Amino acid sequence: MKDYEKSGPFGATVLSRMKSTQMGRLKNLIESFSHQVLQDKQLVLVIDVVSGDVVDEVMSAVKSTILSESSDITVLVHSGPVFPFHIASSLCRLLQLADEHTTIRHHFITEFYPSYEYGPHFLDDQLDAFIYTDATIVGKSRHFERDGSVSRSGEEHEFVEKLLPGTAMTSLSLLEHICSLRELPPTTSFKHYATDRYDFAIK
Repeated sequence: MKDYEKSGPFGATVLSRMKSTQMGRLKNLIESFSHQVLQDKQLVLVIDVVSGDVVDEVMSAVKSTILSESSDITVLVHSGPVFPFHIASSLCRLLQLADEHTTIRHHFITEFYPSYEYGPHFLDDQLDAFIYTDATIVGKSRHFERDGSVSRSGEEHEFVEKLLPGTAMTSLSLLEHICSLRELPPTTSFKHYATDRYDFAIK
C-alpha cells in the first residue's frame, strides 16, 4: 500500500492564479471547482493585482462571485511583483504563497487554469490513477474544444512522455522536492500517466 493511501477518503488541493484584469474568468474557475464530485477538496486562488487596480475592488468582485463563504476556497491577493508564468516556476511560486498564508490540506496537488473547463470527475479521475498505477504525475494528454470537436489527439489510460499544462496532479512531497532544486530534473525522471479524455475542455 502506498504511503498516501488511507482507510477513508482522500482529497486534493487545487492551486490557481489569475490577473486582476481577468476577473471575467473567475466564475468559470469557481464553477469548475465547485462542481467537482470529489468532496474532500481545497482551492487556493492567487490573484495578481495589476498596477492601477485597487485591492478592495478586486476582493469585492471575488465576494460577489463566491456567494457563500466556503472553507474550501481561499483567495490570496498578491500585489507584489508579478511572478513568471512558466509552468514549473509558476506552480512553485503558487505553492510558496499558499504555504505562507494558508494550510495545504491534502497530499495531492494540481493546478486549474481559469480559462479551462474541468468536468465534475476531473479530480477523482486523477486520484484514481495514483491508486491503480505507480505514476508520479497524472494528467491529460488530449482535450476537446467547448463545442465538442477534438482539438488534440493523445493516449488515454497510458503512460506518456508529457501531459497538457493545467492538468498535472502530483504529490505535495514530490512538488516540494522539485521546487527545492536549482534546475528542473528531466521529464524522464517521472512517470507520466494520462487519464480519460472526456472530462476536460478548453476555449
